[in-house]
Amino acid sequence: MINDNSLISKHSLLKFSFNKVFKVSFISSIGELVISIADGYILLDTTKSNNLDEMIIKTNYQYDKGNIEILLDTSSIEIFINDGKETMTSRYYFKDEKLTISYNGIDDVLYQNINVLKE
Repeated sequence: MINDNSLISKHSLLKFSFNKVFKVSFISSIGELVISIADGYILLDTTKSNNLDEMIIKTNYQYDKGNIEILLDTSSIEIFINDGKETMTSRYYFKDEKLTISYNGIDDVLYQNINVLKE
């Protein structure tokens, strides 16, 4: 488990459960990537960064609670909601090797650094 405002690798798998409202931010030198719930949608917001594609992606979400897995890679983020019943993905180029994660509305975040094979 990791704490709020922890440093994590840009090659990561994160898992957590949530109730109604949550917000997770990944902060790096190019800005902030945010995942949150608002007005019945789960949002993936890249507009607070200097990334190539600044956008907000949203998917309907009408449940009181759920679980999320987030897979971060050098050039993408993948989000699996409620064991993959809903999914979101986007290109996102993390320049830094380490990111700061900030969150609220979540009790425990399970974190795994994913080793990258280099030739």
